[in-house]
Amino acid sequence: GLSATLPNYEDVAVFMRVDIKKGLYHFGAHYRPVPLEQEYIGVKEKKAIKRFNTMNEVTYEKVMEKAGKKQVLVFVHSRKETAKTARAIRDLAMQNDTLARFLQDSPASREVLQAEAEDMQTPEIKELLPYGFGIHHAG
Repeated sequence: GLSATLPNYEDVAVFMRVDIKKGLYHFGAHYRPVPLEQEYIGVKEKKAIKRFNTMNEVTYEKVMEKAGKKQVLVFVHSRKETAKTARAIRDLAMQNDTLARFLQDSPASREVLQAEAEDMQTPEIKELLPYGFGIHHAG
């Protein structure tokens, strides 16, 4: 089976050698209780570090458009980049004094996040959870 948010699910099914008539099930936007918004942005920078920084800055700006209003999920292509991207967004939020938009303004909320973070086995989650960031990469 395939569980992903892809506009080209048929292409992926062909690539995975799935019988489109028997083994492909597509659950479109009408199955979602809350509509999904997707936005694709291209970055043309050739140098890796500049490209990484530009992508993180753009991602931060896009996240800030929704932060404090709605939940935000950012898809990243690799496990290593997932934690790096979350750290970059956190660091930019700290630099711009916008971190409060990721957390409820209550000591109890912060205490819960801190306590949960201490129980985590994954160092990245332990580091990021107190700031209101969770990460997951299935790959």
